[in-house]
Amino acid sequence: MSKRLDLRLPNEDIALLEAYCQATGATKTGTVRMLLQILKNEHLLAIVRKTLTVD
Repeated sequence: MSKRLDLRLPNEDIALLEAYCQATGATKTGTVRMLLQILKNEHLLAIVRKTLTVD
């Protein structure tokens, strides 16, 4: 079962999401699902955290 989610984001985040989807052919829903999977997976989350860490 799924539920509808009304997600409010700043315009710059929407533009980034739309640009990503345009460049990759992904859907917005698919991209949000992918981000949620990253949050649920400790290994993937560690990779993202390491990538975002500024040395």
